[in-house]
Amino acid sequence: SRDIVEYVADYLEMPFIKAWEVVTFYSMYYTKYNGKYLVQVCGTTPCWLRGSDKIKKACVELVGKEGEVSSDSISWLEVECLGACVNAPAVQINEDYYEDLNYENMIDLINNIKKKKSIKVGSQIGRVSSEPINTGKQNA
Repeated sequence: SRDIVEYVADYLEMPFIKAWEVVTFYSMYYTKYNGKYLVQVCGTTPCWLRGSDKIKKACVELVGKEGEVSSDSISWLEVECLGACVNAPAVQINEDYYEDLNYENMIDLINNIKKKKSIKVGSQIGRVSSEPINTGKQNA
């Protein structure tokens, strides 16, 4: 909140506007409540080429408009690179990453959050680390 930024600026003995610039520049700082679950959808080129538009479509359908908190206390935002390009498309939900997504498994992921079910972190197709998809080791 603005009050917190003002407190930090005073504590650091710096002008408020300098602290506010930091808060509004970096994507990991938020000026409003994002709900219990924040879904960050990577929209950078590798994720976009592999279908992040469909991931965003699932978010709109099940959560609502970007940046708004749903009645389930979920919100979503498009962000730049999550650093998981090799397993694109990827999202970060709170502290965890979910990779190798498509429309269907993103729908499942959001529905499991809504139902308070546990969700598998990492690759959603069983890929280990960044191995090639066609190794035959998935779901082993």
